[in-house]
Amino acid sequence: MSGSETGTLGRDALGALPSQLALLDDDGEIVYTNDEWSSFARENGFDGDPGMVGTNYLAVCERSASEDATAAAAGIRDVMSGSRERFAYEYPCHGPDERRWFLMRALTYDSGGETYVLVMHLNITERKLAELEAADRSERLEAVARILSHDLKNPLGIAKGRAELLAAQAGDGAAVTDHVEGIESALDHMDEILTDALLFARDDFDPETEPVSVGDAARGAWAHVDADLDFAVESEATIAANRPLLRHVLENLLRNAADHGGSRVVVGATTDGFYVADDGPGIPTGDREAVFRPDVSTSAGHASGLGLTIVREAAAVHGWSVSATDASSGGARFDVSGVAAGR
Repeated sequence: MSGSETGTLGRDALGALPSQLALLDDDGEIVYTNDEWSSFARENGFDGDPGMVGTNYLAVCERSASEDATAAAAGIRDVMSGSRERFAYEYPCHGPDERRWFLMRALTYDSGGETYVLVMHLNITERKLAELEAADRSERLEAVARILSHDLKNPLGIAKGRAELLAAQAGDGAAVTDHVEGIESALDHMDEILTDALLFARDDFDPETEPVSVGDAARGAWAHVDADLDFAVESEATIAANRPLLRHVLENLLRNAADHGGSRVVVGATTDGFYVADDGPGIPTGDREAVFRPDVSTSAGHASGLGLTIVREAAAVHGWSVSATDASSGGARFDVSGVAAGR
């Protein structure tokens, strides 16, 4: 087989590959593209010759405002200079109606006595979506573990405390009835938490929302917070929320207020959500993001624990955001925003 036949066969083989492929000369100019390259350019509205032969690919990439494009160009130049044998780079390339990811590979390619750089773009969307799904599942399971390890402690502590009192006051009929009812309530609450957590762990979990009164939800959450504080609800606004997840948000915000001093906690409404505010010592400005991370100690010496992490995770499932700021009383205030009104 002659050299020209070998070259022709090589080009035919490149043209048949199911990925977008281009050959660049030592200046970065495109000297060849396959059919897949042209098809992709046409399908994505490229203005000009879809083959792009004669275009300086490196110049286009380096003029781009995209960090991915400039990183790709730098890697291709490394291959051209011989400082590396090959280069690979994953990047997003989302269309108007779909999310897409590609893997770009660059390596030297000899043909007809000339050396080129072969640039290939492989569609890795299926793999990337699987990775994202696995990561989401892992995050969700970690959130479930946090809910179970944190939110069960309070009702479990109440049940244990009531059981001890029950044993100590076994001869007092009224006290026995009261403690038994308290234990039953705590066990019911634990059952709710377990049910919510297991539902949240499911791959097909899609939080159904319904109209919920912020006031009713706050009062229900407060009933499970063992604290000697003045409690007030200043809004009866109705929002669209998943009732169990809203309960986790409110319980943890209210328990956080109870755990950090102060004598009063208030639940109120904002223009796009609701807030929980207390009159405790507040949160230093530099710590207002750190408190949402698990087991982070703030500059004021308080450990954030898991409660506020759970708040942010449960809010994020709704598409809400949570931020810490100053309350008018000088304490801490947590704003939950992006909340739709209930219909």
